[in-house]
Amino acid sequence: MGYREDVTRWHSMIFQVFTKGGDIGPLYRQLGQERVVERVISHIAELRGCLRACVKRAEDPSIQRLLNVLAETIDEKSSLSDMRQVLEHLDPEPAIKEVPSGKLQWSPPERGRLGPPVWSQIRLPYMGGA
Repeated sequence: MGYREDVTRWHSMIFQVFTKGGDIGPLYRQLGQERVVERVISHIAELRGCLRACVKRAEDPSIQRLLNVLAETIDEKSSLSDMRQVLEHLDPEPAIKEVPSGKLQWSPPERGRLGPPVWSQIRLPYMGGA
């Protein structure tokens, strides 16, 4: 089974126990026998590998950075430890600045530097219809 099927089935099993007020013990043992934790870890590792493979194929540096950050955020061994580091990886020019109070303040990027939003550049093929 794939990730979606596995997780949907596990979610349904857990949901049923809680909605009926059942005993979680037997379900906990069943999930342990199915090695749920190991399987989720495996699914996440596969996703991480796919994201990293896409980084190598992407030509746009900003897309490469985004895919790399996504892969890092689902990696328990990641060197990214906080949102500041994530944002620094996404944009080499700092978008977050520390203000005198010691709090972080986000500065929206300059519009001209980014160009038009990606969604405005996408053209969907005409599929017919009314």
